[in-house]
Amino acid sequence: MEILLIWYMSNSDRLIPYFRRFRVQWQTGRLIKGSAVNSCTLTQSFVQTQRRFRCKYNLPVRSEVPSKNAILRWVRDFNEKSSVNSKFAGETRTVRSQENIGRVREAFEHSPRCSVVRHSIALHISDQSLQTILHLDLKLHLYKIQTVQKLNPIDKVNRLDFCTQFLETMNNNAEILNYLTYIKSTCSIFIAATKLSAIRYKSVTI
Repeated sequence: MEILLIWYMSNSDRLIPYFRRFRVQWQTGRLIKGSAVNSCTLTQSFVQTQRRFRCKYNLPVRSEVPSKNAILRWVRDFNEKSSVNSKFAGETRTVRSQENIGRVREAFEHSPRCSVVRHSIALHISDQSLQTILHLDLKLHLYKIQTVQKLNPIDKVNRLDFCTQFLETMNNNAEILNYLTYIKSTCSIFIAATKLSAIRYKSVTI
């Protein structure tokens, strides 16, 4: 900390212009733009506007101030839109165009097992843009194949027997519901029956 303080004190003369520039950039907003528009309207000169800007914010003579094009653009926006906060549209993104969406759909219909990375390389589209097209435009999501237990003819009989036994157990002991836990992920019912100090678990797949 002491070294940083000594370095700042020895370089304070060089850092002051940077701090002033940062302050000007931080303060640039509706107030500054509105003040520049007002000054340019009164003086009809962008040079006088720049001079007033330096005097208002106590800036050196050769410090950075809003350029001629910026001031004229603010005045034009205010006269046309009654606002100086118009956003710059920039370049139009064409990655999610109808042509690219059709190419992606055709590629995945032709090679559904191919990975997104390989498709992105073949189509010359980034993997992030390809994921966006798949999810938002084509409404496609990752499909994972899951294996399930094969059902045999005897399973129906076992299920019916279990349900019958479970209903009889509930009629004989209603408190068994307090020891019942249902696990959705495995679709199994575990019944814990407490007898003395031992706990018995019975698992029946339903």
